[in-house]
Amino acid sequence: MRIISECSICHKKNVLEKSHKNIGSKRFITLECNHLRIEDLLGTGIHSDYTLEDGRKLYPFQVEGLNLIESSNFRCQISDEMGLGKTIQAVAAIKEHYGQLTPILIVCKSSLTYNWFTEIIRGTGKIAQIFESGGSIIPSIGITIVSFDTITPREMKNKVTGVTRINSKNLDTLKANNFKTFIIDECQMIKNHNAKRTNAIRDLIRDTKTITITSDLDEKDKSSRVDKYESIALDLMNYHGISNRFTLGFSKLAKEILGLTRIRVEGEGIIKGEIILSKSHIEKDSENEIIETILHEIAHAITPGAGHTKIWQDTSKSIGGNGQAVKYCDGTISANKEEKIKKNIISLSGTPIKNNAIEYFPILNLLRPEMFPSLNYFERNYVDYYWSGKSYKAGGIKYPEEFLGKTKDFIIRRTRKEVLPDLPSIQRDYKYYPLSDVVKKSYNRQVMELAKLMNEERGTSFQVDLLAKLSILRHITGLAKIEPILEFIDEFVNVETGNGLNKLVLFHHHIDVGDVIGIKLKESGIKYSRIISQDDSIKRIETIESFKSDDNRVLIIPTLAGGEGLNIQFINKAIILEREWNPANEEQAEGRFSRIGSEFNSVTITYPVAIGTIDEYFAELVERKREIVGKTLDGKSNSWDQSTLMIELAEKVISKWSL
Repeated sequence: MRIISECSICHKKNVLEKSHKNIGSKRFITLECNHLRIEDLLGTGIHSDYTLEDGRKLYPFQVEGLNLIESSNFRCQISDEMGLGKTIQAVAAIKEHYGQLTPILIVCKSSLTYNWFTEIIRGTGKIAQIFESGGSIIPSIGITIVSFDTITPREMKNKVTGVTRINSKNLDTLKANNFKTFIIDECQMIKNHNAKRTNAIRDLIRDTKTITITSDLDEKDKSSRVDKYESIALDLMNYHGISNRFTLGFSKLAKEILGLTRIRVEGEGIIKGEIILSKSHIEKDSENEIIETILHEIAHAITPGAGHTKIWQDTSKSIGGNGQAVKYCDGTISANKEEKIKKNIISLSGTPIKNNAIEYFPILNLLRPEMFPSLNYFERNYVDYYWSGKSYKAGGIKYPEEFLGKTKDFIIRRTRKEVLPDLPSIQRDYKYYPLSDVVKKSYNRQVMELAKLMNEERGTSFQVDLLAKLSILRHITGLAKIEPILEFIDEFVNVETGNGLNKLVLFHHHIDVGDVIGIKLKESGIKYSRIISQDDSIKRIETIESFKSDDNRVLIIPTLAGGEGLNIQFINKAIILEREWNPANEEQAEGRFSRIGSEFNSVTITYPVAIGTIDEYFAELVERKREIVGKTLDGKSNSWDQSTLMIELAEKVISKWSL
């Protein structure tokens, strides 16, 4: 469903789409006014197979993804699980429609820019450019790749004056290029509705020149009557709740026009605009007539696009107007100086939601602003809330099956099990280790601090303090598991043999845990490779390729830095040493192995568990949290957990400790 700005036949403004049908290269849209609108489609969406420039053939489900990109008219979300080739599906669309889609901007994590660069060359035979901070755009190159960090405006403080300003130079440079197509990779990076990064993406995509009409009268032209009715109009606009969205101006309008209301859509689908009153009308006509004009235009602002239909008439009467149409009034008219250039948006993510359904809103709003016009509307109509014991918390999607039905035209998600059942299955292996007496004393001291916090009155900083206490426990637990896991690694490298079977990957969270692991491995004579958070995408790929062929046995990677964009399907063993608060981050790491091209039947992920610690209670809570994500993405009807992860985890830790 969309809102069409104007029917070309009856000229009704902002008319709803009732249905559409794609036939060949055309989309036939039936509007609510029962007139037909015909649009060109860039693609037919009926491919049966597809081959990239380098000879790689798409799997049937990947061809289905290409078809969806085309049939959605290049505004869609590919939410396939990790390892199913979301990038390849977008690359195929670029290859097939390069001339129609360019200029293209690909926005991704900084660690993935080089991945995209190589995939574009391999898959399309075209060259791309990576835009870095302070750089410039070469217009003749049709594809630009940029990181989220580069486009995000930053606060810059002048050391001399102390004045802080926002540096948006990179964003301004990109906006000037007028990109037609946007590919947003790992779109969960814009899950925060109010974040600078999210607003930067919105700014890029929705960059449209508009006329802002204000009064064209100088102060010297304003008479006492203008001042009087300006005050009255502003008071009425404020009283009827539109003063935060509409400005007031006075102009020398055509003789027969007493006033007009101009509107535009901004931000997350919010209607804004201007009410303009005729200076001549204000100067010459009676007070009753002028106030009627003001109310007439306010009613139009409240009901944008309704013209003089019954909904406008009822609104006019409800605010004190007469509800009568005026011959020379066109209702609301567009405030845009020029038609918006159609923006194509392809968003990609295997985990678009990591915590709750609200995180889905920013990308849904970009893809379908008419269906998801504002965050409040989305929360009210689509977000399920649950009682945490103290307050209501945002959960998954209300009526998920209905939501999937509404979004099937532009969102597609496939699991590995559904489309590639032969991919290696993920086996989670939990190994339990006791704490040493020294570590146990340190751990118990921190549990006492946690218990003290839980028993105190909970103020505004409670959640932050709770996370800090739990993080300390996690850190102690991670350090405590180093010695037993080193014994596990030593046994592993001396027993396992064969292609890929004598190597493993170790994921960690804290930097010092990775440091200690590296030092201990070196002391033991076990060769290892390491990726750190600061490594750029080229360095990470080089490390992976080197590890694949050299005689190093262990690859050490931070879980959060290595959970996306890496292909490690030549290995079938991994350790996740430290648990992540969000299970989606662990699943991202697991997804590096069960990918197209793997030669294994299964991948074993070992989770070391320190007995009597935070680890013991985490698996159960993680499974509950996975239900939240599954409910939203897959339409499952699992019931919601009635407590928050952190508080329940803290209570379990304290309960176990006090026994």
